[in-house]
Amino acid sequence: MQLLSSQTKNSKVSSPKIAIPRALAGLFNREVEREPANKRMSLMMFQPMEITDWCRIWIPEIDPEITTPAPGETKNPYGYLSTVKITLSALTGYSERTVEKWVYYPETCPYLVKRYLRCLHILYLARKLFKFPVDFPSI
Repeated sequence: MQLLSSQTKNSKVSSPKIAIPRALAGLFNREVEREPANKRMSLMMFQPMEITDWCRIWIPEIDPEITTPAPGETKNPYGYLSTVKITLSALTGYSERTVEKWVYYPETCPYLVKRYLRCLHILYLARKLFKFPVDFPSI
């Protein structure tokens, strides 16, 4: 694994290092050389996404009738938790009981699930931005 950091020489606070698989490091480096502005977006692909962040963004898109809790609010609105459990269970293949544990104890959520949620987030943003047809790609 290759570790990249966006730390400058004069900064004393280092930003977190992001692990990029060796097989993708060459592709990433070529892309950044070609278009330096894409570095932030490309690095975002390798950062995990917390369940609460993903749900706050995408649960209202999936079910517009469900309201999301305000930041810092401890009580979830009616139907929010059941929608989160059903959605994440369907997306990840884990049981609803396991997903419920992740909601209450985020540290128990596997790292790969958080990376998977980041990939889904990027995919959904691209679909929303470019308005792909529902059956895209048709295989």
